[in-house]
Amino acid sequence: MTPRCRQEWNGQGKCTHGVNCRFAHNENESKCVSYEAMLQLRRGGSTKKAKGYVFLCSRQTRGEVLSKRLFGLPQADLDMMRSMIGPDTVLFLWNYQDKILYGSFRKDGECSLNIDPNAFGGRYKAQVRFRSFDAIATQIKPTSLKSVLAGPFENVQQFVDILASGQAIPADEYEPNRAKLVPRKQRIFDAYVLACTDGHESEILKHRIFIGMKSRLETYQNNIGPNTKLFLYNTISKKCQGIFKMSAPPGLHINPECLNGRFPAQLPVTLEGTLMIAQPPPTDYNTGELNAADLAQLLKSMKPQSFVQGTPAVVAEEEEDEEEEDDDEEEEEEEE
Repeated sequence: MTPRCRQEWNGQGKCTHGVNCRFAHNENESKCVSYEAMLQLRRGGSTKKAKGYVFLCSRQTRGEVLSKRLFGLPQADLDMMRSMIGPDTVLFLWNYQDKILYGSFRKDGECSLNIDPNAFGGRYKAQVRFRSFDAIATQIKPTSLKSVLAGPFENVQQFVDILASGQAIPADEYEPNRAKLVPRKQRIFDAYVLACTDGHESEILKHRIFIGMKSRLETYQNNIGPNTKLFLYNTISKKCQGIFKMSAPPGLHINPECLNGRFPAQLPVTLEGTLMIAQPPPTDYNTGELNAADLAQLLKSMKPQSFVQGTPAVVAEEEEDEEEEDDDEEEEEEEE
């Protein structure tokens, strides 16, 4: 017997997990002896495979998934994976923390328990190997997707269309792209935000360099142009400042002194006119492209503030006043 769903029973309520729910929604489903049998009942007794299937990852597990080319879910999901994933099922990976979609993939072997017993710290035992579905696996941070549930789904074309405008997953993260990578049409961002903390902000402003890990160099090279509006957002103080623009081509370790070279991908920038600040801005930002709507709101909320060599002008003027006072004292001492 399958336990009842607390959210939906016999037409009352609405389950947020839909057809992927592990609990029975009616009397007939409660009589199913397995989750696989219940899924088939919900699909009208059909045993056909799903058109698409979504796996989830976090910032911590993303790298392991891509480098090992291994999807993993809790052991309880194995029956569903076996019944829903076929050779033509399009597989996707959703980073629920950074809201990034990766794809498209297909399975490269059978769904099984502990294909790699050491993967994911042993937490996700239901596993399946995967390979690229298309010539290049891509990634994108879509504005149209806020949350995605793991499991089978039918509207595959929606995700395929979203990924069509994405960029290739860096080859040092997903090795198959190294051999299959072909030139892609560059898409220059209208605006780009670099998120930072208090300690990083002062170094970035001092050296006038946007920073990132090595994999971010591809974004700087392919998506940042002379007319891209650049902004720096401090996630601690909730301060967004700009407008900066690219002052020289990006590269690796352009200024090794900046944060002791811990962030090798570097993009030299310069301030475009007067410093503009929004504190707080209309919303929180992650590192990445700023869409047209968010850019318009940000520009509307920003106010001008003088800026001198990475230091607010007010501070600079105070230092000049102190220097003038010291000069006056020296002159008085000379006259005496």
